[in-house]
Parts: sequence; structure tokens; C-alpha cells
Amino acid sequence: MQFANRYKEKLKKYKDTNIGDLILGSGFNSIAKVTATGLGFIGSIMIARFYSADLLGKIATISSMLSILTVFAVLGNDTYILRTIPQKIELLGFVHARRVFLKITTLVFASTFVVISIVFFTLAAKENVFAVAKQFEFLLYGLVLATCFKKISIKTLRALGDYKIFSTFEILPPLLMMLFVLVAVVLRLEDGSFIYFYYTPHFILALLAFYLAYRGFPNHILGNSGIQNPRSISTQHQAIPTYSGILKVSIPMLGVTVSNVVITNTDILMLASFTDDATVGVYSVYVKLGALMSIAITAVNSMYAPKAAKLYGAGKIQELKILTKRATLLSFSVSCAIFLVITLVHQPVLSFYGPIFLLHTTTFYILLFSLLCNAFYGSIGMLLNMTGKQNRFFLIMLSAAILNIVLNYILIPQLGPVGAALATLATVLYWNTLAAITVKKAYNFTTFPSAFINKLPAHT
Repeated sequence: MQFANRYKEKLKKYKDTNIGDLILGSGFNSIAKVTATGLGFIGSIMIARFYSADLLGKIATISSMLSILTVFAVLGNDTYILRTIPQKIELLGFVHARRVFLKITTLVFASTFVVISIVFFTLAAKENVFAVAKQFEFLLYGLVLATCFKKISIKTLRALGDYKIFSTFEILPPLLMMLFVLVAVVLRLEDGSFIYFYYTPHFILALLAFYLAYRGFPNHILGNSGIQNPRSISTQHQAIPTYSGILKVSIPMLGVTVSNVVITNTDILMLASFTDDATVGVYSVYVKLGALMSIAITAVNSMYAPKAAKLYGAGKIQELKILTKRATLLSFSVSCAIFLVITLVHQPVLSFYGPIFLLHTTTFYILLFSLLCNAFYGSIGMLLNMTGKQNRFFLIMLSAAILNIVLNYILIPQLGPVGAALATLATVLYWNTLAAITVKKAYNFTTFPSAFINKLPAHT
């Protein structure tokens, strides 16, 4: 009994440390991501079986447009809020941080209205080109607004350190959509009605996320009122960023996101231009299978970002260094384990798709290696975004996007899918190396994984 009590005390003490929270939170989030992926796969199979591939295609088109539009409507504030909320809490307290959250939400609402207006006039002029979007025009507008609010709110929950609720929101969308598909099948809804019914969870989750994010601030105040900074009300009011001040930081973060979208999609688009549909299909499956290696670093980033922002805001660079290196060690170790599993099982998995998917395995190995290299550099992009180097990181990613386009254009006609994979590898090494140099110059440490670092005080 005494041993069990000691174990519980040690576990609680470890849980309250930065690295302990990082491991527990990223582990929880990884499980949520894997579960969400499985539920999404089941939901898509149900739509294809009980309805049609055409309906699945319409949903894919709407979802793709929604993803692109929300990137521009949010204006990078989903990343900005991860950095700002923890720093405002550390310096000025939760009441002030909540005011910042509401101001960012107002800005996102205005930018979403601008994006919706542009889409409205575009669809009016080119309705034959965007037939699916025109058919479900007002649904799309509502989805853009709901998704933007959901993004901001979920990132706020993440910034507050509530990894359980944040991770739950990974599972809820595909789970609710799968349940709504079941109900639609029972009710025998027609295609048009089905799509409206299918996207209903988006609106429910947006309202729920905003409510939880807003309530998250007073709940934290009650539990941690002792950390409130005793600055005057006038000082706190002056410290609230202006809209132009928010945009000055968030726009470069938007640029990073857009550059990532370009890098992620250029190889597929250029393969489609220079090769046949079968090659593109094979390559896309390689990308999806290899994406399993990204789960670790994505999950670690979900917990690392607000902690890095908080440590940097408090001027604790040595603690930031140790958290960064151990975060990289964690994500790289898990990525290596996933890499080994994929290399062992990839042939039977790919053969399940068909013999043609085994013809370009060299391409697959290069893609896996590029993902492993990316994991070795760790959360380097998030570190730059969280520590005021977003302008520099944007320039790095912009140049990387241009390099990726040029390399794909040169290599794909010569080498086919292998050329696309080599372009991806070269781009990953290019931007990560430049980012590593930037971190070294700014903070005199690297993000490379390490467990053997100078000992820190107990609270880290």
C-alpha cells in the first residue's frame, strides 16, 4: 500500500512537469488521431456502399474547398493563438488572455465574411466551373464560418493545456459523421438531403468548442487564481494587441501554412501533368501510408507549442532548450518505431491494393526517409513560430515552396515518381536545415534529439 502511494505521488509529480505533460498529452492525442483516422475510413466506406462513389466525390470536393477557404479565412490566427494565449496568461493572467481570445475571434469573423463574399461573387461569375459548390453554396458559407470558429476555439483549448478535450475533438467529427450516416441510411435520405444532414455535426461542434473555450478561462482562474499578475487594469488594457498588431504576426504564419499546402500538393499535381492516372494513384497511396509517420510529431507539436510559447515568454531559454530536445527525442523515437513497422508490413499492405502498387517501392522508401529526416529535426517550425521568428520562418518556407515546384518540374519528366519523391526529400532537408541554422543563431542550441542534457530544476 505504501509502495502504491509512493508510485501515485511520483506519477502526479511527473505529470505536473513540462515533459510529463508533453508525453501524456501527445500520447493521448496520438491515440485520438489514430482512432479518428479509423472512424473516417469506416464512414467513407459506408457512404460508398450505401450511396455512391459520386456522392463521396461531392463530399470530397466540398471538404477540399472548405479546407482551402478556412486557411485564408483564419489568416494564421490558429497558430498565433497558440503562442499568444500562454504568454498572456503567464504575464498578465487569464482575464486578459480571454480578452485577447475574443478579439482574435472577432477578427476571424470579419476575415471569414470577406472570404465568403469573394466566393459568392466568384460562384456568380463561374458557376459552371464550380458546379458542386454552387449546388450547395449556402451550406458552404455556413461551413466556412463554423469551421473557422471551431479551429480558433480548439486551438485555444490546446493553448490552455486541456489536452483531453482538445484530443476529444479529434475523434468527435468523424464519430458524429459516421453516426449521422447510419441515421441517414435508416431514414433513406436522398443525395441532396444527405449532404446537408452529413455536415450538421460541424455546426454542433463549432458551438460546443466555442463554449468550452470561453468557459475554459474562468475555470482556470478559479483553479489557479494565485498566478494572476498584479498589474493595473490600465496596463492590461494597453497590452491587448491591436488588430493590425495581430495581423502583423498572424499573416506570416498564414504564409507558412500556404507554403506547406503548396509543398504537400505540388508533387501530386505535377505527376498528374507529366504521367498517367495510375502512377498518380500509386503515389497518393504511398503518401497516405507514409503519413502515419507524421502522427508522432503532430501529436507532440499539439502539446509542445503552448509550452514553448510560455517558456519563451517567461525568458526561460534553458528550459525551452531541454523541452525542445526531449520533445524531438520523443517524436523521433516513435517515428523510428513506425518506420520499422511500415518497412516490415508495407509489401503485403500494398499488394492488397493490387500488383501495380509494388512497382514503385523505391519511391516509397525515399518518401519514408524524407519523413524520418523531418522527424529528426523535431518541432523546429513550431519553435520559430512560438518565439517571434515567424517572419524568418515564412521566408524559409516560401523559398522551399518555390524550390519544390522547380525540382518537381525538372525531375518528374526525367524520373517519374522517383523524381517527385527526391524533390520532396530535397525540400525537407532544405527548409529544416535553414530553420536549424536560424534557431542556432537566435538561441544557441539545436532541436536535434537528446536525452543527456544539463539537469534542470524540479519544476521543469
